Order: sequence, then structure tokens, then C-alpha cells
Amino acid sequence: MRPAKDITNEHMLLEKFALACMVETSVQVQHLESRIPHMSKFRTWLATQREKALAGKYPNISSCANLASLSSTERKPLIQDLFDQLSKTGAAAVATAVHRIFVSGEGIFEGKVTPLDILLEDNTLTEVYDYMQLWEYSEFFKLAAHYKPNLKILEIGAGTGGTTSTIVPHLQSDYGERMYASYTYTDISAGFFVGAKERFKDVPALEYAILDITKDPIEQGFEAESFDLIVACNVSLGIGV
Repeated sequence: MRPAKDITNEHMLLEKFALACMVETSVQVQHLESRIPHMSKFRTWLATQREKALAGKYPNISSCANLASLSSTERKPLIQDLFDQLSKTGAAAVATAVHRIFVSGEGIFEGKVTPLDILLEDNTLTEVYDYMQLWEYSEFFKLAAHYKPNLKILEIGAGTGGTTSTIVPHLQSDYGERMYASYTYTDISAGFFVGAKERFKDVPALEYAILDITKDPIEQGFEAESFDLIVACNVSLGIGV
């Protein structure tokens, strides 16, 4: 396995864009009221990022203090300019997702807007996950499938299928034969399965199942030692601190 592409430059631009959006959102929501309990924690977190930036301690952004000290009148055009730049790069989907959350910041804080709804528009969330596939692992899967052509594979936190789409094409022989017995596509919510079933409708032996990996899989109907390969990409255990 090895890196598939170098995204350093656009990643740094994304970092600056995200910080500008966070700082401006912090300013916008600092005096708002919300009935959603976790929004007060969100506001505190935003304020912490703003304070780090003002102190010149926000990572990766050398100009963070200047960015955070701008007035809203000065910062908003900067946000738009960064968004326009990113829209012309491979990170366009990520920039769109961040921008939508920023634009709807007050509505989200007040509970008038559901973040997931705006992220799912125009397939944006799927494109974000696809962008995050930064590794080249075709050789690994080709070798694994050749070594054991009846592989039973489990993917944890498959979400929109960004990782699945990069794996499945390599699980077949040069003659198009399937080189796996089953591929179990799981996520904590079945909400992702509708889009996945359409996206992978032509993929054979693809099974769907709900799996909350923070709990015992055996208690959720999964059999012990029943898989040869387990895939988990960009998956959080969701353990609170």
C-alpha cells in the first residue's frame, strides 16, 4: 500500500478555509440561543479554535492570528475567495461541504437546519468520502484475492461506499471472475444503504448489515471468526472522553 496522490497544497488551502469559516461562525453564534444541548459545546469548541488562532497557535496556518483578527466585513470576502480557489481543485467537494455548513451555521445552531440534509445534496457527502481515498492498495487486494479466492470480507463504517468502490474492482481475475465469496457492507445506520444499493447494484455477493462497532458484534448477530478480511477506513469508534 502506498499514497496515491499528493494533496499537500490543496490541503493547506482547505485548512485555511476551514479556519476562516470556523472563526466567522464563532462570531455569528456567540450570542445566539439554542435548545440543542450539544450546541453549547459546539460553540465552546469554535471559540477555542478562534482563541488559538488569535494567539498564533493554530496548527498549519502561519497567518492564523491575522485571519482571526479580521473584522467580519474583511473576513467574509476572504472566505469567498478561498472557496472560489478550492472549487477549481480536486478538493472542491470538501470545500462545498465546509461552505454549506458555514452558510447555514446559525440555522444549524438554532436547530432550523439539519447538517446531514445539506451535506447529502447533490451527492456532496459521497464525493467528500471519495476524495478521502488517498491510498493505492490495488496490489494488496489482487494478491489477497489470488491467495484466497473465496474471501469473506467485512467493511466497517462503509458509509457512502467511497472505500468499497476502490476495493471491489480489484477483487476479480483478469478474466472477470469474482475472487471473493462475500462482501458485507456495514454501517451504524441503514440510512446509507439506499444509495449504496443503487451505486453497487451490479456488484455480486454484496450483503448489507447494520453494525455498531462500539458494541459487541456477536450480540448483533455476527458470527465469531467468520471473516477473512476486515476493512475499516476513516472509522471512529465514537468513544466519548
